[in-house]
Amino acid sequence: MCDFNDMEKSLSIVIPCYNMEKYLERCYKSLAIQKEADDVEFIFVNDGSEDRTLDILNDIKARDNRVVLINQENSGVSAARNSALCAVKGKYIYILDADDYLSAEDVILHIKSLILKYDPDIIIPSYNTDKNGELLYHEVPVPAGVYSKYQLFDILDIFPTDSKLMYRTSILKENNLRV
Repeated sequence: MCDFNDMEKSLSIVIPCYNMEKYLERCYKSLAIQKEADDVEFIFVNDGSEDRTLDILNDIKARDNRVVLINQENSGVSAARNSALCAVKGKYIYILDADDYLSAEDVILHIKSLILKYDPDIIIPSYNTDKNGELLYHEVPVPAGVYSKYQLFDILDIFPTDSKLMYRTSILKENNLRV
């Protein structure tokens, strides 16, 4: 069981990695250039990669003291995300995949402004994917926005635990949820 009592960061970004050497630098660079991100941690979980992923992550960790690196045997993406939960020190947790990246340098600043304005339980952003050079816009199961857990319970049959969502860490702790 994880101890969530030491929440000293504003945000923990969790990135599970399995054989992602091709994408890691782009993902990391998009995090590293973020404005107002000194109190944000980037938790990369190497999930038993067989390529150069671990070497790249060790190099990234050596360059940036905000990086936390967890190395484990291959157990799958959900297990990798859940391993990171024990290391989280942020009041909020944002889950990305290793082939994701933040497309602007003010994304974290925008997230923080939403947190200050709404004090949300969950933030559900829309997002784009790049398919052969074409950007495709995606909505999640509800319109992009800021929600309380009660609002989501009223409109969804299944509670969202997808990547690219952001949760108040205490929601996960108090309800013994895993992602």
